[in-house]
Amino acid sequence: MSISVRSSGAPFWRVFILSFALLGVVMPKEAGAIEAQTAQQESRYKDLKVLADRGDSDAQLKIAVMLLSGEVKPNNNAEQNYIEAASWLRKAAEQGNQGAAATLGGMYIKEVNPQKDNDQNVALIRKTAEAGNHITQFALGSMYYFGNGVPKDPEEAVIWMRKSADQAFPRAESFMGAVYAEGIGVKRDIQQALLWMQKAALHGDVTSQAELGKRYMVGDGVEKDDKKSVYWLQKAADQGSAAAMAGLGVMYSFGAGVPLDRQRAVEWFRKAASRGDEWSKQYINKPPSVEDWQMKRG
Repeated sequence: MSISVRSSGAPFWRVFILSFALLGVVMPKEAGAIEAQTAQQESRYKDLKVLADRGDSDAQLKIAVMLLSGEVKPNNNAEQNYIEAASWLRKAAEQGNQGAAATLGGMYIKEVNPQKDNDQNVALIRKTAEAGNHITQFALGSMYYFGNGVPKDPEEAVIWMRKSADQAFPRAESFMGAVYAEGIGVKRDIQQALLWMQKAALHGDVTSQAELGKRYMVGDGVEKDDKKSVYWLQKAADQGSAAAMAGLGVMYSFGAGVPLDRQRAVEWFRKAASRGDEWSKQYINKPPSVEDWQMKRG
């Protein structure tokens, strides 16, 4: 069965989230494990600090990551720890450590930099971006897009994002799809938007996968294709996209691109609801109508 619904009026860029997982935090479950890990981290921090004080850029980067992730809290104050982390990152970046410059850029993306107007920070990020580092190019692009640490300038944002996207960085490719879809910083061009979305989706970007799934579902800029819609929605759902899970719930409710299966539809609605999709909650006990889905997408 093919569902006939109208295209979403919600701009893609409004749901485009610039997330950047530069840091990983281990969260052990048992108190004893936490205490043991804390002791190990503090010991490691002290050892690294000796090397960092001697000018070892890798040690400086590692200390910054420990401070940003909360592994160590020498100041018992998050803002002070962020300031100290940025200081270590600058020292490492000044020695040409691109990982440090990228992590400094990540602080702007995640907006955890209390010194975001620090010209030295911006200069180091820009220098590394100009040297061709795709992560700092992405960071600088996002800074210009949101006006974070630099004047807001969508056109300049696109320049840096394109440099990153041309190196096949999925988040930058997804960004390019978003701005072409809405005509922000570039002339609106749905074919270019779809081209970039496709590249990002193939490279594993969950936002573009979910967006392509929706577009194939409703025939927005592409020929309507339920099977392609399910393919991309499944890809995105496998990565935790609540919107994609809701979409799969609809497809199974109507047997669109998949066999009609109300039980599986409810399972997907439950998963979507558990991840914060409010719309899905009402369909755990009753299937949606086509009109309901039209209202959701509009």
